[in-house]
Amino acid sequence: MVDRRKIEKEVEGEILQAKEKNGEVLVKGDDFEGVFKKEDYLYPSCKTCKYHSPVISDILIGEKIKENTHVDEYAEVKEYEKKSIDERREYFGREVDKCIRCYACRQACPMCYCEECFVDNSHPKWIEKGLDSSDLAAWHIMRAYHQAGRCVDCGACERACPMEVNLRFLTKKINKEVKDYFNFEQIDLSYQNSKKPPKEVFFPQSETMFNYKNGKVESTEKVKQKKILLGIRPCDVRANILLDKVFVGGDHKDVYYTNKRENTIIIGLGCSKPLSTCFCTSFGGGPFSKEGLDILLIDMKDEYLAQVITDKGREVLNHKFAEAAKEEVRLAEKIKSEAEKRIKSRVEIEGIKEKLDRMFEDPFWDKLSQKCIGCGTCSYLCPTCHCFDIADQALNSEGKRVRNWDSCMFPLFTLHTSGHNPRPTGKERMRQRVMHKFNYFVENYKEPACVGCGRCIINCPVNMDIRKVLKEILEV
Repeated sequence: MVDRRKIEKEVEGEILQAKEKNGEVLVKGDDFEGVFKKEDYLYPSCKTCKYHSPVISDILIGEKIKENTHVDEYAEVKEYEKKSIDERREYFGREVDKCIRCYACRQACPMCYCEECFVDNSHPKWIEKGLDSSDLAAWHIMRAYHQAGRCVDCGACERACPMEVNLRFLTKKINKEVKDYFNFEQIDLSYQNSKKPPKEVFFPQSETMFNYKNGKVESTEKVKQKKILLGIRPCDVRANILLDKVFVGGDHKDVYYTNKRENTIIIGLGCSKPLSTCFCTSFGGGPFSKEGLDILLIDMKDEYLAQVITDKGREVLNHKFAEAAKEEVRLAEKIKSEAEKRIKSRVEIEGIKEKLDRMFEDPFWDKLSQKCIGCGTCSYLCPTCHCFDIADQALNSEGKRVRNWDSCMFPLFTLHTSGHNPRPTGKERMRQRVMHKFNYFVENYKEPACVGCGRCIINCPVNMDIRKVLKEILEV
Protein backbone atom coordinates (compact mmCIF):
# COMPACT_ATOMS: atom_id res chain seq x y z
CA MET A 1 0.00 0.00 0.00
CA VAL A 2 1.27 3.44 -0.94
CA ASP A 3 1.70 6.00 1.84
CA ARG A 4 -0.40 8.85 0.50
CA ARG A 5 0.71 11.29 3.16
CA LYS A 6 4.35 10.71 2.30
CA ILE A 7 3.72 11.65 -1.34
CA GLU A 8 1.64 14.66 -0.31
CA LYS A 9 4.69 16.07 1.44
CA GLU A 10 6.63 15.89 -1.83
CA VAL A 11 4.21 18.00 -3.88
CA GLU A 12 2.80 21.49 -3.61
CA GLY A 13 -0.95 21.45 -3.71
CA GLU A 14 -3.77 18.98 -3.50
CA ILE A 15 -3.52 15.63 -5.27
CA LEU A 16 -6.63 15.24 -7.39
CA GLN A 17 -5.70 12.16 -9.44
CA ALA A 18 -3.43 9.20 -8.83
CA LYS A 19 -2.77 5.92 -10.57
CA GLU A 20 -0.22 3.14 -10.41
CA LYS A 21 1.60 1.85 -13.48
CA ASN A 22 4.72 -0.29 -13.95
CA GLY A 23 5.92 0.15 -10.38
CA GLU A 24 5.37 3.90 -10.39
CA VAL A 25 2.73 6.19 -8.89
CA LEU A 26 1.53 9.04 -11.14
CA VAL A 27 -0.16 11.94 -9.38
CA LYS A 28 -1.79 15.09 -10.73
CA GLY A 29 -3.05 18.34 -9.21
CA ASP A 30 -4.35 21.63 -10.59
CA ASP A 31 -0.90 22.84 -11.53
CA PHE A 32 1.50 19.94 -11.06
CA GLU A 33 2.26 16.37 -12.05
CA GLY A 34 4.59 13.96 -10.37
CA VAL A 35 5.98 10.46 -10.82
CA PHE A 36 7.14 8.50 -7.80
CA LYS A 37 8.75 5.09 -7.51
CA LYS A 38 6.20 2.96 -5.68
CA GLU A 39 8.77 0.99 -3.70
CA ASP A 40 10.06 4.19 -2.08
CA TYR A 41 6.62 5.29 -0.88
CA LEU A 42 5.17 2.13 0.62
CA TYR A 43 3.91 2.13 4.18
CA PRO A 44 6.66 0.97 6.57
CA SER A 45 4.56 -2.07 7.51
CA CYS A 46 4.42 -3.10 3.85
CA LYS A 47 8.19 -2.86 3.49
CA THR A 48 8.77 -5.29 6.35
CA CYS A 49 5.79 -7.58 5.66
CA LYS A 50 6.85 -11.22 5.40
CA TYR A 51 3.51 -12.64 4.28
CA HIS A 52 2.38 -11.30 0.93
CA SER A 53 -0.25 -14.00 0.51
CA PRO A 54 -2.82 -15.04 3.12
CA VAL A 55 -1.38 -17.61 5.54
CA ILE A 56 -4.79 -19.32 5.67
CA SER A 57 -7.59 -18.97 3.14
CA ASP A 58 -10.56 -20.93 1.84
CA ILE A 59 -10.40 -19.32 -1.60
CA LEU A 60 -7.42 -17.36 -2.92
CA ILE A 61 -8.11 -14.85 -5.67
CA GLY A 62 -5.11 -14.42 -7.96
CA GLU A 63 -1.71 -16.07 -7.82
CA LYS A 64 0.34 -16.50 -4.66
CA ILE A 65 2.99 -13.82 -4.20
CA LYS A 66 6.51 -14.80 -3.25
CA GLU A 67 7.07 -14.29 0.46
CA ASN A 68 9.59 -11.71 1.67
CA THR A 69 11.62 -14.09 3.84
CA HIS A 70 14.86 -12.11 3.99
CA VAL A 71 13.52 -8.84 5.41
CA ASP A 72 14.61 -7.72 8.87
CA GLU A 73 11.26 -6.80 10.38
CA TYR A 74 12.91 -5.44 13.51
CA ALA A 75 15.48 -3.17 11.87
CA GLU A 76 13.86 0.00 13.24
CA VAL A 77 13.69 -1.50 16.73
CA LYS A 78 17.36 -2.45 16.62
CA GLU A 79 18.27 1.13 15.75
CA TYR A 80 16.13 2.33 18.65
CA GLU A 81 17.90 -0.10 21.00
CA LYS A 82 21.25 1.43 20.09
CA LYS A 83 20.17 4.73 21.61
CA SER A 84 21.00 5.68 25.19
CA ILE A 85 18.30 5.54 27.87
CA ASP A 86 17.86 9.30 27.73
CA GLU A 87 17.60 9.25 23.92
CA ARG A 88 15.00 6.50 24.04
CA ARG A 89 12.96 8.37 26.64
CA GLU A 90 13.13 11.57 24.60
CA TYR A 91 12.05 9.77 21.40
CA PHE A 92 9.16 7.98 23.13
CA GLY A 93 7.99 11.17 24.79
CA ARG A 94 8.11 13.11 21.53
CA GLU A 95 5.98 10.53 19.76
CA VAL A 96 3.30 10.04 22.42
CA ASP A 97 2.99 13.80 22.97
CA LYS A 98 1.57 14.02 19.44
CA CYS A 99 -1.39 11.86 20.49
CA ILE A 100 -4.81 13.53 20.77
CA ARG A 101 -6.50 10.48 22.36
CA CYS A 102 -8.96 9.99 19.49
CA TYR A 103 -8.41 6.20 19.64
CA ALA A 104 -8.43 5.84 15.84
CA CYS A 105 -5.57 3.38 16.26
CA ARG A 106 -7.69 1.20 18.53
CA GLN A 107 -10.77 1.34 16.35
CA ALA A 108 -8.83 0.50 13.17
CA CYS A 109 -6.85 -2.35 14.72
CA PRO A 110 -8.03 -5.83 13.62
CA MET A 111 -6.73 -7.32 16.88
CA CYS A 112 -8.48 -4.93 19.30
CA TYR A 113 -11.61 -6.81 20.30
CA CYS A 114 -12.37 -5.92 23.93
CA GLU A 115 -15.99 -4.93 24.48
CA GLU A 116 -14.78 -2.23 26.83
CA CYS A 117 -11.29 -0.78 26.62
CA PHE A 118 -9.48 -0.15 29.88
CA VAL A 119 -9.39 3.60 29.15
CA ASP A 120 -13.18 3.63 29.05
CA ASN A 121 -13.50 1.82 32.34
CA SER A 122 -14.38 3.91 35.35
CA HIS A 123 -14.49 1.08 37.91
CA PRO A 124 -11.58 1.11 38.42
CA LYS A 125 -10.42 4.22 36.63
CA TRP A 126 -7.04 3.55 35.09
CA ILE A 127 -6.13 6.92 33.57
CA GLU A 128 -7.57 10.37 33.09
CA LYS A 129 -8.90 11.57 29.73
CA GLY A 130 -6.63 14.57 29.35
CA LEU A 131 -3.31 15.02 27.60
CA ASP A 132 -1.05 14.72 30.62
CA SER A 133 2.21 13.07 29.56
CA SER A 134 1.86 10.30 32.14
CA ASP A 135 -1.65 9.45 30.90
CA LEU A 136 -0.50 9.45 27.27
CA ALA A 137 2.44 7.20 28.13
CA ALA A 138 0.18 4.85 30.12
CA TRP A 139 -2.27 4.54 27.21
CA HIS A 140 0.38 3.69 24.63
CA ILE A 141 2.34 1.35 26.89
CA MET A 142 -0.77 -0.54 27.99
CA ARG A 143 -1.99 -0.83 24.42
CA ALA A 144 1.40 -2.12 23.25
CA TYR A 145 1.50 -4.69 26.05
CA HIS A 146 -2.02 -5.79 25.17
CA GLN A 147 -0.90 -6.37 21.56
CA ALA A 148 2.34 -8.17 22.48
CA GLY A 149 2.60 -11.41 20.57
CA ARG A 150 -0.69 -10.76 18.73
CA CYS A 151 0.08 -7.72 16.56
CA VAL A 152 0.27 -8.78 12.91
CA ASP A 153 1.99 -5.50 11.94
CA CYS A 154 -0.61 -4.56 9.34
CA GLY A 155 0.00 -0.85 9.98
CA ALA A 156 -3.71 0.00 10.28
CA CYS A 157 -3.02 1.96 13.48
CA GLU A 158 -0.50 4.27 11.82
CA ARG A 159 -2.62 4.73 8.71
CA ALA A 160 -5.59 5.74 10.86
CA CYS A 161 -3.67 8.06 13.17
CA PRO A 162 -4.32 11.69 12.12
CA MET A 163 -1.26 12.89 14.04
CA GLU A 164 1.16 10.46 12.35
CA VAL A 165 2.37 8.99 15.63
CA ASN A 166 4.93 6.22 15.04
CA LEU A 167 2.76 3.64 16.77
CA ARG A 168 4.51 0.59 15.36
CA PHE A 169 7.89 1.13 16.95
CA LEU A 170 6.63 0.53 20.50
CA THR A 171 4.50 -2.47 19.52
CA LYS A 172 7.36 -3.89 17.47
CA LYS A 173 9.77 -3.40 20.36
CA ILE A 174 7.56 -5.37 22.74
CA ASN A 175 6.80 -7.95 20.04
CA LYS A 176 10.54 -8.46 19.58
CA GLU A 177 11.00 -9.02 23.31
CA VAL A 178 8.14 -11.51 23.41
CA LYS A 179 9.42 -13.33 20.33
CA ASP A 180 12.94 -13.54 21.73
CA TYR A 181 11.63 -14.83 25.04
CA PHE A 182 8.86 -17.19 23.93
CA ASN A 183 10.04 -17.90 20.35
CA PHE A 184 6.54 -17.22 18.99
CA GLU A 185 5.77 -16.92 15.28
CA GLN A 186 2.90 -17.40 12.93
CA ILE A 187 2.11 -21.01 12.07
CA ASP A 188 5.02 -22.46 10.11
CA LEU A 189 4.38 -25.92 8.69
CA SER A 190 7.75 -26.04 6.91
CA TYR A 191 9.57 -26.98 10.13
CA GLN A 192 11.36 -30.33 10.52
CA ASN A 193 10.09 -31.00 14.04
CA SER A 194 9.48 -29.10 17.26
CA LYS A 195 12.29 -28.74 19.77
CA LYS A 196 10.10 -29.73 22.71
CA PRO A 197 7.80 -32.72 22.17
CA PRO A 198 4.02 -32.20 21.92
CA LYS A 199 3.52 -34.45 24.95
CA GLU A 200 3.52 -31.14 26.85
CA VAL A 201 -0.02 -30.50 25.58
CA PHE A 202 -1.31 -33.47 27.60
CA PHE A 203 1.44 -33.76 30.21
CA PRO A 204 2.65 -30.19 30.93
CA GLN A 205 6.15 -29.66 32.25
CA SER A 206 4.65 -27.91 35.25
CA GLU A 207 1.00 -28.46 36.12
CA THR A 208 -1.14 -27.42 39.08
CA MET A 209 -3.20 -30.44 40.11
CA PHE A 210 -5.36 -28.67 42.68
CA ASN A 211 -5.49 -25.54 44.80
CA TYR A 212 -6.41 -25.43 48.48
CA LYS A 213 -7.32 -22.68 50.91
CA ASN A 214 -8.59 -22.90 54.48
CA GLY A 215 -9.35 -26.59 54.10
CA LYS A 216 -11.21 -26.28 50.79
CA VAL A 217 -9.75 -28.09 47.77
CA GLU A 218 -10.41 -27.16 44.13
CA SER A 219 -9.20 -29.57 41.45
CA THR A 220 -7.94 -28.42 38.04
CA GLU A 221 -8.70 -31.68 36.27
CA LYS A 222 -11.60 -30.34 34.18
CA VAL A 223 -10.83 -29.18 30.64
CA LYS A 224 -12.56 -25.88 29.87
CA GLN A 225 -11.88 -25.73 26.14
CA LYS A 226 -11.22 -28.25 23.39
CA LYS A 227 -8.01 -27.93 21.41
CA ILE A 228 -6.62 -28.75 18.00
CA LEU A 229 -3.02 -29.97 17.92
CA LEU A 230 -1.88 -28.91 14.44
CA GLY A 231 1.19 -30.08 12.54
CA ILE A 232 2.33 -32.87 14.86
CA ARG A 233 4.67 -35.38 13.26
CA PRO A 234 3.71 -39.08 13.11
CA CYS A 235 6.58 -40.09 15.43
CA ASP A 236 5.22 -37.80 18.14
CA VAL A 237 1.71 -39.16 17.67
CA ARG A 238 3.09 -42.63 18.21
CA ALA A 239 4.77 -41.34 21.38
CA ASN A 240 1.39 -40.17 22.65
CA ILE A 241 0.02 -43.67 22.09
CA LEU A 242 2.83 -45.05 24.26
CA LEU A 243 2.09 -42.47 26.97
CA ASP A 244 -1.57 -43.51 26.82
CA LYS A 245 -0.49 -46.93 28.07
CA VAL A 246 0.96 -45.27 31.17
CA PHE A 247 -1.61 -42.57 31.93
CA VAL A 248 -4.82 -44.03 30.50
CA GLY A 249 -4.45 -47.80 30.32
CA GLY A 250 -4.85 -50.15 33.26
CA ASP A 251 -7.02 -49.87 36.33
CA HIS A 252 -5.98 -46.32 37.24
CA LYS A 253 -6.36 -43.37 34.92
CA ASP A 254 -4.59 -40.05 35.25
CA VAL A 255 -7.57 -37.69 34.94
CA TYR A 256 -5.38 -34.66 34.16
CA TYR A 257 -3.77 -36.36 31.17
CA THR A 258 -6.89 -38.23 30.07
CA ASN A 259 -9.20 -35.21 30.05
CA LYS A 260 -6.79 -33.21 27.89
CA ARG A 261 -6.26 -36.14 25.57
CA GLU A 262 -9.98 -36.77 25.05
CA ASN A 263 -10.65 -33.10 24.31
CA THR A 264 -7.96 -32.68 21.67
CA ILE A 265 -8.20 -33.20 17.92
CA ILE A 266 -4.86 -34.17 16.40
CA ILE A 267 -4.00 -33.01 12.89
CA GLY A 268 -0.70 -34.54 11.82
CA LEU A 269 1.73 -33.39 9.17
CA GLY A 270 3.53 -36.00 7.10
CA CYS A 271 7.32 -35.87 7.28
CA SER A 272 8.31 -35.45 3.63
CA LYS A 273 11.98 -34.74 4.40
CA PRO A 274 13.10 -36.90 7.34
CA LEU A 275 16.42 -35.96 8.91
CA SER A 276 19.46 -38.23 9.00
CA THR A 277 18.78 -38.71 12.73
CA CYS A 278 15.28 -40.10 12.15
CA PHE A 279 14.79 -43.84 12.64
CA CYS A 280 11.03 -44.11 13.20
CA THR A 281 10.70 -47.10 10.86
CA SER A 282 12.78 -49.17 13.31
CA PHE A 283 9.87 -49.04 15.76
CA GLY A 284 6.99 -49.74 13.41
CA GLY A 285 6.31 -46.13 12.55
CA GLY A 286 6.84 -44.15 9.39
CA PRO A 287 7.01 -40.59 8.08
CA PHE A 288 3.34 -40.77 7.02
CA SER A 289 1.94 -43.13 9.64
CA LYS A 290 -1.75 -42.46 10.38
CA GLU A 291 -1.87 -44.24 13.73
CA GLY A 292 -3.35 -42.04 16.43
CA LEU A 293 -4.29 -39.18 14.09
CA ASP A 294 -7.64 -37.62 13.30
CA ILE A 295 -6.37 -35.98 10.09
CA LEU A 296 -3.10 -36.38 8.20
CA LEU A 297 -1.83 -33.48 6.08
CA ILE A 298 0.52 -34.09 3.17
CA ASP A 299 2.53 -31.09 1.99
CA MET A 300 2.08 -30.75 -1.79
CA LYS A 301 4.14 -27.52 -1.89
CA ASP A 302 1.34 -25.20 -3.01
CA GLU A 303 -1.40 -26.99 -1.12
CA TYR A 304 -2.09 -29.73 1.41
CA LEU A 305 -3.81 -33.02 0.80
CA ALA A 306 -5.83 -33.95 3.89
CA GLN A 307 -6.62 -37.55 4.70
CA VAL A 308 -9.53 -37.94 7.14
CA ILE A 309 -8.95 -40.80 9.56
CA THR A 310 -11.55 -40.47 12.33
CA ASP A 311 -15.03 -39.08 12.83
CA LYS A 312 -13.53 -36.20 14.82
CA GLY A 313 -11.37 -35.36 11.83
CA ARG A 314 -14.35 -35.57 9.49
CA GLU A 315 -16.24 -33.17 11.73
CA VAL A 316 -13.39 -30.62 11.51
CA LEU A 317 -13.22 -30.65 7.71
CA ASN A 318 -16.98 -30.99 7.26
CA HIS A 319 -16.77 -30.94 3.45
CA LYS A 320 -15.17 -27.49 3.46
CA PHE A 321 -12.41 -28.49 1.05
CA ALA A 322 -12.29 -29.70 -2.52
CA GLU A 323 -12.10 -33.41 -3.28
CA ALA A 324 -8.57 -34.41 -4.24
CA ALA A 325 -8.04 -35.28 -7.90
CA LYS A 326 -6.52 -38.64 -8.87
CA GLU A 327 -3.34 -36.92 -9.99
CA GLU A 328 -2.99 -35.24 -6.59
CA VAL A 329 -3.47 -38.57 -4.82
CA ARG A 330 -0.75 -40.13 -7.01
CA LEU A 331 1.59 -37.24 -6.21
CA ALA A 332 0.93 -37.70 -2.50
CA GLU A 333 1.81 -41.39 -2.77
CA LYS A 334 5.03 -40.47 -4.56
CA ILE A 335 5.95 -37.99 -1.82
CA LYS A 336 5.34 -40.67 0.82
CA SER A 337 7.42 -43.24 -1.03
CA GLU A 338 10.35 -40.85 -1.47
CA ALA A 339 10.22 -39.87 2.20
CA GLU A 340 10.41 -43.47 3.35
CA LYS A 341 13.47 -44.00 1.13
CA ARG A 342 15.20 -41.06 2.80
CA ILE A 343 15.27 -42.88 6.15
CA LYS A 344 18.62 -44.63 5.92
CA SER A 345 19.13 -45.11 9.66
CA ARG A 346 18.00 -48.50 10.89
CA VAL A 347 18.22 -49.78 14.46
CA GLU A 348 18.00 -53.46 15.27
CA ILE A 349 15.87 -53.89 18.40
CA GLU A 350 15.08 -57.60 18.21
CA GLY A 351 16.68 -59.30 21.18
CA ILE A 352 17.51 -56.03 22.97
CA LYS A 353 15.29 -56.79 25.99
CA GLU A 354 16.69 -60.29 26.42
CA LYS A 355 20.23 -58.96 26.19
CA LEU A 356 19.54 -56.27 28.79
CA ASP A 357 18.06 -58.92 31.12
CA ARG A 358 21.60 -60.28 31.47
CA MET A 359 23.50 -56.98 31.57
CA PHE A 360 22.50 -55.31 34.84
CA GLU A 361 25.97 -55.67 36.37
CA ASP A 362 27.91 -55.48 33.10
CA PRO A 363 30.96 -53.12 33.00
CA PHE A 364 29.44 -51.72 29.80
CA TRP A 365 27.53 -49.17 31.90
CA ASP A 366 30.73 -47.77 33.41
CA LYS A 367 32.13 -47.06 29.97
CA LEU A 368 28.87 -45.64 28.61
CA SER A 369 28.30 -43.28 31.54
CA GLN A 370 31.76 -41.69 31.28
CA LYS A 371 30.64 -39.61 28.30
CA CYS A 372 27.30 -38.47 29.80
CA ILE A 373 27.26 -35.24 31.81
CA GLY A 374 23.89 -36.03 33.42
CA CYS A 375 22.11 -32.92 32.19
CA GLY A 376 18.68 -34.42 31.47
CA THR A 377 18.32 -32.90 27.98
CA CYS A 378 17.51 -36.33 26.54
CA SER A 379 14.74 -36.88 29.11
CA TYR A 380 13.07 -33.49 28.79
CA LEU A 381 13.10 -33.49 24.97
CA CYS A 382 12.07 -37.13 24.64
CA PRO A 383 8.40 -37.52 23.61
CA THR A 384 7.97 -40.69 25.69
CA CYS A 385 9.81 -39.89 28.96
CA HIS A 386 7.21 -39.32 31.63
CA CYS A 387 8.88 -39.29 35.06
CA PHE A 388 7.59 -36.58 37.36
CA ASP A 389 7.81 -35.16 40.86
CA ILE A 390 4.95 -33.77 42.96
CA ALA A 391 5.38 -30.91 45.40
CA ASP A 392 3.20 -28.62 47.51
CA GLN A 393 3.74 -24.89 47.19
CA ALA A 394 2.03 -23.28 50.16
CA LEU A 395 2.01 -20.30 52.48
CA ASN A 396 0.01 -20.52 55.70
CA SER A 397 -3.36 -22.13 54.85
CA GLU A 398 -3.24 -21.49 51.11
CA GLY A 399 -1.36 -23.41 48.45
CA LYS A 400 -1.35 -25.71 45.48
CA ARG A 401 -0.06 -29.13 44.53
CA VAL A 402 2.12 -29.09 41.44
CA ARG A 403 3.39 -31.86 39.20
CA ASN A 404 6.72 -31.18 37.46
CA TRP A 405 8.72 -33.16 34.96
CA ASP A 406 11.70 -34.95 36.49
CA SER A 407 14.51 -37.03 35.07
CA CYS A 408 16.16 -40.28 36.09
CA MET A 409 19.42 -38.62 35.03
CA PHE A 410 19.31 -36.29 38.06
CA PRO A 411 20.89 -37.40 41.38
CA LEU A 412 17.92 -36.06 43.41
CA PHE A 413 15.47 -38.24 41.51
CA THR A 414 16.11 -41.30 43.73
CA LEU A 415 17.55 -39.62 46.83
CA HIS A 416 15.87 -40.99 49.97
CA THR A 417 15.00 -38.89 53.01
CA SER A 418 17.60 -40.91 54.90
CA GLY A 419 20.30 -39.63 52.56
CA HIS A 420 20.72 -42.99 50.84
CA ASN A 421 20.64 -42.95 47.03
CA PRO A 422 20.23 -46.30 45.23
CA ARG A 423 21.56 -44.67 42.05
CA PRO A 424 24.51 -42.70 43.42
CA THR A 425 26.51 -42.23 40.21
CA GLY A 426 26.05 -41.59 36.51
CA LYS A 427 26.55 -45.29 35.83
CA GLU A 428 23.37 -46.34 37.63
CA ARG A 429 21.39 -43.44 36.19
CA MET A 430 22.44 -44.09 32.59
CA ARG A 431 21.64 -47.77 33.06
CA GLN A 432 18.19 -46.86 34.37
CA ARG A 433 17.42 -44.68 31.36
CA VAL A 434 18.31 -47.39 28.84
CA MET A 435 16.70 -50.14 30.90
CA HIS A 436 13.48 -48.19 31.31
CA LYS A 437 13.08 -47.61 27.59
CA PHE A 438 14.17 -50.96 26.20
CA ASN A 439 13.62 -53.43 29.02
CA TYR A 440 11.17 -52.38 31.74
CA PHE A 441 8.72 -50.67 29.37
CA VAL A 442 8.84 -53.71 27.08
CA GLU A 443 8.13 -55.92 30.09
CA ASN A 444 5.12 -53.82 31.05
CA TYR A 445 3.70 -52.75 27.70
CA LYS A 446 5.21 -55.15 25.12
CA GLU A 447 7.09 -52.47 23.13
CA PRO A 448 10.03 -50.09 23.64
CA ALA A 449 9.51 -46.51 24.90
CA CYS A 450 11.20 -45.01 21.85
CA VAL A 451 9.76 -43.78 18.54
CA GLY A 452 12.96 -42.87 16.70
CA CYS A 453 12.36 -39.11 16.56
CA GLY A 454 16.08 -38.39 17.00
CA ARG A 455 15.70 -35.46 19.43
CA CYS A 456 18.12 -36.95 21.95
CA ILE A 457 20.71 -37.40 19.18
CA ILE A 458 20.37 -33.86 17.83
CA ASN A 459 20.37 -32.09 21.19
CA CYS A 460 22.78 -34.08 23.36
CA PRO A 461 25.63 -31.68 24.29
CA VAL A 462 28.19 -34.52 24.22
CA ASN A 463 26.85 -36.22 21.06
CA MET A 464 25.56 -39.38 22.72
CA ASP A 465 23.79 -41.41 20.02
CA ILE A 466 21.18 -43.90 21.21
CA ARG A 467 21.48 -45.78 17.91
CA LYS A 468 25.12 -46.55 18.63
CA VAL A 469 24.30 -47.44 22.23
CA LEU A 470 21.78 -50.06 21.11
CA LYS A 471 24.22 -51.45 18.56
CA GLU A 472 26.93 -51.77 21.21
CA ILE A 473 24.52 -53.51 23.60
CA LEU A 474 23.84 -56.20 21.00
CA GLU A 475 27.58 -56.59 20.50
CA VAL A 476 28.41 -57.02 24.20
